[in-house]
Amino acid sequence: LCTDNAAMVAWAGIERLRIGATDTLEFRPRPRWPLAEPDAAE
Repeated sequence: LCTDNAAMVAWAGIERLRIGATDTLEFRPRPRWPLAEPDAAE
């Protein structure tokens, strides 16, 4: 478990905002595990 990951992600976002970087926030999820499988809920 990494407890400082949120801080690192937030800092990376701050740095990107600072330099004026933008993102379209467009992406397509690619599921790999069908929800119909019995072990998917565990």
